Amino acid sequence: RNDVTEAVKWYRAGAKEGDPTCKYNLGNLYLQGLGDLPPDTDIALKWFERAAEGGDLQGMCNAGLMYMDGPQFQFESDKKKGMGYLVQAVDHGLPRCEYSLGLGLIRGFVGTTNIEKDRKEGADLLLRSAEKGFLWSQYALGMHLLSKGKKKAAQKWVCGAGDKQLSIAKRRCRLFKKGKFELKSIAKGKKQKEWYWDLPNDVTLHERAEEAQEGRGTQEAQATEEAQQPEEETQEAQEGETLGEVTSDEL
Repeated sequence: RNDVTEAVKWYRAGAKEGDPTCKYNLGNLYLQGLGDLPPDTDIALKWFERAAEGGDLQGMCNAGLMYMDGPQFQFESDKKKGMGYLVQAVDHGLPRCEYSLGLGLIRGFVGTTNIEKDRKEGADLLLRSAEKGFLWSQYALGMHLLSKGKKKAAQKWVCGAGDKQLSIAKRRCRLFKKGKFELKSIAKGKKQKEWYWDLPNDVTLHERAEEAQEGRGTQEAQATEEAQQPEEETQEAQEGETLGEVTSDEL
């Protein structure tokens, strides 16, 4: 707690100087109510928007997701504003936001009346994110491929995410290896729902699923390091490109 309280002081000082990363970090602290800060979604959103105005991609993504799912954060949704932020983050190639928007399109949470077109666009976003090493996208892409009847490619993506310690992917991979290629959810209490109910809409804003916090697959660490370690992200992307041997045309 003392460390967080000290961090708040430094983040406030940095934010006062206009540093967008400090503004984003303050938003996260208010969102979670860490240190001496009370949880306050309104203040968190304001800091995310200020970070976004300064060009911070994580701030854009968080602001967009909060506006898209307002009731989750105790205010009214503004999907037009939310999509504006999300599209900005996606246009700059942020893997976490590509995942969230891609999954939203596949699930029908966002998009048009053309369901097939929306799902294709969503799958394209998942592929982009998966190729950058984002594990939740690798799992989601694999399951989408399974829904298209592509068992071999599905197994490669899902088991690849499982090999990097995403536990929902590990469980699904074990089923695949037993010849059980089912599209229903395997999450507790959701087994009559579709596969995408296994997945969080966003891996940092909503309560993180236990699977996202294991080992090298921890998405919290990935989200923090994306802007700081581009060399590592490039290496992950190169690894991911060979996992599923699938192109956009096959989605």
